[in-house]
Order: sequence, then C-alpha cells, then structure tokens
Amino acid sequence: MTPSTSSFGGGGEGGGSRKVKDAAEVLHRNEAYLAELLSYSLDRLNKEPELLRDDRERIQRELEETAFKNYKAFVAAAECIEKVGNGLEQIGNDLSSIQGRVPVIEQQSSEYEATLAGHLREQKQTKLLASNAAQVQEILDVTQLMETCIKHGSYDETLDLEAFVNKLTVLHPNVGIVRSLEREAKDLSKRMQSQLFSRLKANLQLPECLRIVGYLRRMGNFTEHGLREEYLECRDFWFQQLVDDLPRHDHYAFIKRLTDFHRVHLFDIIMQYRAIFSSKDSAGGGRKGAGGATQEENYRYADLLHVWSARRVDSYLKLLAKSLPFIHEGANLSSVLEHCMYCGLSLGRIGLDFRCLLVPIFQEAVRSLFRGSVKRAMKTFELMLASYKWPKGSQHPPLAVLTNGFLASFNELRHCVPKAMSGDLTEDLNGQLREVGLALKWYGVVSDLQDGERQSFRSLCDQYSNCVIPYLRRSFEGMMMNE
Repeated sequence: MTPSTSSFGGGGEGGGSRKVKDAAEVLHRNEAYLAELLSYSLDRLNKEPELLRDDRERIQRELEETAFKNYKAFVAAAECIEKVGNGLEQIGNDLSSIQGRVPVIEQQSSEYEATLAGHLREQKQTKLLASNAAQVQEILDVTQLMETCIKHGSYDETLDLEAFVNKLTVLHPNVGIVRSLEREAKDLSKRMQSQLFSRLKANLQLPECLRIVGYLRRMGNFTEHGLREEYLECRDFWFQQLVDDLPRHDHYAFIKRLTDFHRVHLFDIIMQYRAIFSSKDSAGGGRKGAGGATQEENYRYADLLHVWSARRVDSYLKLLAKSLPFIHEGANLSSVLEHCMYCGLSLGRIGLDFRCLLVPIFQEAVRSLFRGSVKRAMKTFELMLASYKWPKGSQHPPLAVLTNGFLASFNELRHCVPKAMSGDLTEDLNGQLREVGLALKWYGVVSDLQDGERQSFRSLCDQYSNCVIPYLRRSFEGMMMNE
C-alpha cells in the first residue's frame, strides 16, 4: 500500500498538536515502506509499480462506489460545512460586536452598582429615619419653637435652643438639614437681637435692663466695649425721643419739662449703666479687675460714659440757650434759672454738675431781656415823638412813657439779675440812654419845628438830661444794691 502523505487537523492549539502527530505518523510509515522495499528482490521491485497502479485503481473504484452510495451524506456534509462556516463567521462578527460593547457595558455596570449602592444607603437611612422619626421631628421643629419663644419674649428658652442648634452643627457639620437649621437659627437670633435693642429704646427700670443686657451677653455678638456703645445708643435714642416730643409753643414750660427730664432720666440712665457694667479698677496696671477688664479697659469704658454724658449736657445747654431769648418775664427767667441750678446740683451726685456752664447762658439771657425791654420802650417813645403835638407847657408825656418803660425793664431785672452783671448792665443802660439822646438830636435836625415847638423840644431835652437820666440811674443803682 502507498503510504498516506496527508492528514486533517483542527484549528487552535489542539489542531497544531494533531498536525505534528500526523506528520510523525506519515514519516514512520514512509520509513517502514522504505525498509520493506529494501527487503524485496529485483523481480519484486520491478513489479512494484504495476502493483501500486492496481492498488490505486482499486482504491479509486472503491472511492467512487462509496461516493455514489453515500453522495447524499457528502452533499449534506458539504452543506453542513458551508452552514457551519457561515455560522462561525456570523458568530465571529457578533463576538466582535459584543467585544466592542464590553467597555460600555462595564461602565454602565459600574454606574448601576454605584446607583444601587446609593439606593441601598438611602434605604438604610430611610429605615433609620423611620425608627427615629419622633426625635427628628423635634429637631426640625427647633426653629419654629425658637420663633414662638421670641414672639412671647421667652429669651432664656430661645438661647437654650440656639445653643442646641450650635451643638448639632459641631457634631454634624456635613448634614444638610443641620446646616439649614443653623442658618434659620442665625436669622432668628438676629431678629431676637433687634427685638432686644427695641426694648432698650423704651422706658425701662434697672431689673429689665439687666435682663436684656444679660441676654445680649449670652448671644456673644458684641465685645464688651461694643455692647456698652449699643446700650448707650439705645438709651440715647429713647431719651432723645422724649425731648423731641415735648411741646415747644410755650418756651417757659418747655424749659421746665426739659430740665426735669434731664434731672430724672439722665440720672437714671447713668446709674443704670454703672450698675449693669460695674467693674472695679485693679491696683496694678494690666491686672484684671472685678469685671474681668484691665485698668486701661476700665478707663476706656469710663471715657465712653463721660463722652456720652457730656454730649447730652451739651445738647441740653444748646436747647436752653435757644429757648431762653423767648422768655420775656424776669420772674419766669428767675424760676427757670433756679430750676436749672437744682438740676445741676442733683446731677452733681453722679459727676454732672454743669451749673458753672449755666452762668454765661443766663447772663446773656438777662442782658437780652433787658435790651429787649428797653428797645420796646424806646420804640414806643420814638413813635410818640413822631406824632407829638408840642405844647407850650413843661409836661411831656413821651418822657413819662420812656421813663415807665425803663422802670418796667428794671422791674423785670429785679427778679433775675445777679450782682456780678452790674457792670455789664450799667454799660448797657448807658448805651441805651445815649441812643435816646442821639434819637432826640436827630429829631431836632430833621424835623421842621416852629419857634414855639422848638422851645418846647428844648424843654423836653433838658428834662431828659437833667431829670430822666439821673432818675433812671439812681433807680438802676438802687435796684442793683437791693439785689
């Protein structure tokens, strides 16, 4: 038999090893056949080609017979092979398509796993929330409860709730609901602070002021110096409202009530401030005092009160100086002076004795009162002189009116003039008398008087110089001596 020189092998690693095995088997057969040929005689070797042809023809006939008998199987096998080949090709294409989509599938799978993990966490949190629903509801109602407490003035409870929210913020800084509660609590705290300042702008007694300042201290939004400034600003606002609401049509009553307000309310505000912000200076500089402040800080705090007090006194004195010129009665002016002096004496107990500052203001008011009264008398005298019918006698009513006007001004001075002003008032009197003389001189120049009228005019001037002026001076000196 002719040795086989071909073999069928599969693909992949298994096909490769099978091919090697088949090649080794063929090589072995060839070697066996060669060995067999070498053992033949010459005649046998000459017949070998013919024998091989006969074997080939026989095998060919057998193959043809087998193929004829089993052609359907061959056709079916061929079709199957073709279908398998097409199927393998389609499978290869599908596998390539699947391989291209694998990264996307992997990414989507990762996203799904992350989403699933998030849902699982949310589910876990939801279960935990459901099991602690009552406690969570209480936490969510904290800000509403704070608002109710502020509305009803329950500030202690409000501060406790704010402290609770602050503690939650420290323990759970990354929780969204806690941060939201913190923002709402801060807004409500600002509202409470505004409400406390509004209450400080009302008429309050010391215990209420102490409570309000205590609440503001607990809130911790101000330094000690800033808190004192805010307190004085609020009390100043309330005090200024009292002053602004005073009726001013009657200046005498206005000054009396203004002085009473300063004597009572200014005293109360300063005493309340000292009681609320009391601190004792330490013996050594830089050491802490009773209020936890150093000596330098205590001096600075004291300056704050002194500056505010000085500003209030200055405002009072300006209002006083502005209103005193509208008081035209000496008795009222004297009453106002006595009232203001008593106020200064009362405030002197807290270091605000401003009586020395009243002296120049009232001196100016007295001089203004005197000058105004004299000018009115001179105006009446000039009007009477302009329409005066000069008689032949020695009696002159304008002089009498002028004298009575000066005496009326002396009577007004008698109630309120201090002896220290005698020199200034004497100078004013002499100046007014000189003005009367100048007015008479001018009248004699510009008026067209007849001989008889001019003689009567000279008589009036003589009486003014020789009688009225000495009389008025004696009356003025007597009034001053009696005072």
